[in-house]
Amino acid sequence: MESSTNTLVKEESNKPKVQSWDKDFLERHHLMGHVYRRTQDKIYYPYWKSQLNRNSIAKQELEVIGKDLKEENVKVFLLKGFSLMGEIYKDWGERFVSDIDLLISHDELWKLDDILRMYGYVKKKEPKWLANRYTHQYSKKIDDIQICIEIHTQLFWHTSLNIKEKSEVAAVPGFFQLSRENQLIHLCGHVAFQHSYSKLFWLMDIFKYVERFKDKMDWPQFWEQAETANLYKSCYFTLFLCQKLGLNIQTILYRAKKKKKISIYFLKKTVDYSYLYNPQKHFIRTLLVKFMIKDSVLDNLRYAYAWLKTFKKRHAF
Repeated sequence: MESSTNTLVKEESNKPKVQSWDKDFLERHHLMGHVYRRTQDKIYYPYWKSQLNRNSIAKQELEVIGKDLKEENVKVFLLKGFSLMGEIYKDWGERFVSDIDLLISHDELWKLDDILRMYGYVKKKEPKWLANRYTHQYSKKIDDIQICIEIHTQLFWHTSLNIKEKSEVAAVPGFFQLSRENQLIHLCGHVAFQHSYSKLFWLMDIFKYVERFKDKMDWPQFWEQAETANLYKSCYFTLFLCQKLGLNIQTILYRAKKKKKISIYFLKKTVDYSYLYNPQKHFIRTLLVKFMIKDSVLDNLRYAYAWLKTFKKRHAF
């Protein structure tokens, strides 16, 4: 995604042109490390250095935990940021990471819980509802840096994927990563289904991931699995956005099944450059994206009902 941040802030019809490297924009979307790597501008060095320090400490923690996982023969997957470190992001200061995301089967959760507690991690109490019922949060303070680990026992609240299929060894010893197809489905589902394209550094992950592995992906299997998981729109539209930002995947999108055409059409009208630039200024559009991006009307109803039902519980905690 070498030129995508510049592309994002191009002049649109009837819209004023904005600066390519606007500081608020870069901070809002956690792109400071990326810009420093590209420009080596000393203005962005403190952000890159801070991210490098934090990520290095987190990596050391993972390496210690990984040794125990290997000894205990416990299979844990790295997700999102740290699953891309060392592979997509060779520079460990380029990618912002707020927490460490791990995936483990529910049956073995207690083993990972024991290991984390042994190393001083404390489990956070939080009200459970539909969107977070498969997650558990732990934290530990190291040198004034709060290291947070979020454990998932399922990738999405509405569906499960066959995570053991073609799993691979991760860059951090003792851990695994999802198959190429499942990894991309999860990344697309995370930025679209869960977060309505609220942060561009997640879109950056997908751009870079597809750019590197597009010739090694089993695309028919990817589309089939995305459709089965009710994440077709999340995957198709996210890849469409990456293409719009400069990724050469026209053939891949052309060969994909054309489904949900009406929803995709309205998503294209809703998620434009101005929306991606600052979704916080487009509350109504964010709500529309949150509902339009879901493949299933039933999932929309389930989510809305659960959100309303647990509103007081979540805000009183």
